[in-house]
Amino acid sequence: MDSDSFGVSRAPRCVQNPQGKDSALTGLLSHTDNKGGPGMTVYVGGCVLDLGAMLGADCGVVIGEDEAFERVAACYGVQVRQLVTAPLKIEDCVPGVVYKGSSWVELGVFLFGTVH
Repeated sequence: MDSDSFGVSRAPRCVQNPQGKDSALTGLLSHTDNKGGPGMTVYVGGCVLDLGAMLGADCGVVIGEDEAFERVAACYGVQVRQLVTAPLKIEDCVPGVVYKGSSWVELGVFLFGTVH
């Protein structure tokens, strides 16, 4: 899969709470389904407020180190694994697992196979 096969959608900047993030993801997914989907979704976040939306996507990724995120995830039975251990295909990501990347460069390698 190359970068030309990816589409990018972004939630509005005014989304600042977990319910709003979940709703924004649901809206983006329904918009994608109407465009000939199904596509694979990756939700990238940086804090515990993103956890629900990460779990709603095909693959959730948290960027950076956040001990609170990992504690809350563990309370809900969510595993946090290093991004380098993620499957090569997004569709093979495991439900209930969020992958942790150390940088946007690492995320680029995961998504595109190279740094862009």
